Amino acid sequence: RTLLSYIPLPVLSGVFLYLGFTSLQGLELWDRTLGLFRDASSAIAKSKRWSGLDAKFTTGLTVVQIACVLLMMKVTKSSRFGVISPLIIALLPLVRRVLIQSRLIPKPAMDVLDS
Repeated sequence: RTLLSYIPLPVLSGVFLYLGFTSLQGLELWDRTLGLFRDASSAIAKSKRWSGLDAKFTTGLTVVQIACVLLMMKVTKSSRFGVISPLIIALLPLVRRVLIQSRLIPKPAMDVLDS
């Protein structure tokens, strides 16, 4: 601890910010989020694994996933409901199964997104 006290806080914050951004590379949700701001006809957008899916479907699913992540962040920081956030995370596989069984998300599309 005494060694860390000699390192300025902005330097530590910068290191952790750098580590956070470099760890985002390769995450599919992050790649699809960046894809929302790219030209759909670009070679980068066409080379993605989920290019076999309809672009509107992929965009809609990405927006829903971003909204869920933001909602989970809000629930986790809430003083009343923060305790149940692990329970919500544990129920996500059940929600996924219900979405497939109710045919809101087709199984082949989910297989492409999972691969």
